[in-house]
Amino acid sequence: MDEIFLNMKHWGLKPNSITYSSLVSAYGKVGLFGKVDSIVRQVENSDVVLDTPFFNCAINAFGKFGDVERMMELLEAMEGCGCKPDDITFATINQACRSLSSD
Repeated sequence: MDEIFLNMKHWGLKPNSITYSSLVSAYGKVGLFGKVDSIVRQVENSDVVLDTPFFNCAINAFGKFGDVERMMELLEAMEGCGCKPDDITFATINQACRSLSSD
């Protein structure tokens, strides 16, 4: 993934919210939560226009890791940049909380 991302930048293609959503989703699925956090912080400090699907991917990744605090931080950041949480956002948070309470 890193190599593809670097090649994309090398070719002059500017990453967008979809690019970052894909990276966050892929790294989350394989449990590389340090990478997820790094990407989220990188995007938050960039000029990329963030959207609800990006935040949903990030919230889902941290939910898989069981990091409810980070999920809630992302929910606040989401609202702070004008993205509206949707049904997927709340279902993802709900599922993560239910999983943690059943452990």
